[in-house]
Amino acid sequence: MYRFLTAIILISICFRVESQDITPDIRKVVWGMSKAEVKNAEELEVAYETEDLLGYESSVGGLDAYLYFGFVENKLYRLVYVFQEKHSNRNMYVDDFQKLSNALYEKYGDWESDSDWVWENDLYVDDPEEMGLAISVGHVWRAVLWNTPRTKIGHEIKGDNFEITHRIMYDSIEFMPLADEARKKSIQDDI
Repeated sequence: MYRFLTAIILISICFRVESQDITPDIRKVVWGMSKAEVKNAEELEVAYETEDLLGYESSVGGLDAYLYFGFVENKLYRLVYVFQEKHSNRNMYVDDFQKLSNALYEKYGDWESDSDWVWENDLYVDDPEEMGLAISVGHVWRAVLWNTPRTKIGHEIKGDNFEITHRIMYDSIEFMPLADEARKKSIQDDI
């Protein structure tokens, strides 16, 4: 009996040590965590919740943001920051984007790809004072991508109808195919 209890204690210590050695993929979470585990790991208060989404009010680099955790089959596969800063000078959105791109570069190194500024309409291409306006009407956008062994990271700024969307997305390389299949099935079920 003593040997059995000793074995149980040793096994539980090994599991405890092993679980403490897990490096988070982003924030304090690991891809594949359940919604309950993410809620437990996240210190912020849940602001929005559905079956496959948790939403929080957060900030990154001093910029207000909504933080979303996406789940498929109760497994964490995506984390997205959608920035909520409001600027009267639209060019300040470009400054925000550059500030966070620099921070991502410092953390993750060289990007996998950078679209640079992609002009869909060149009306404002020679007028840098109107760059923010050009983004807001969908004339220009930019995306920068990084890869780590377990995560794809995308940083993008784009616009439409005089609204600018600025976000950073972290996607699990392991669980994205599962999410893609679930999306395809959902579309097929709807048509």
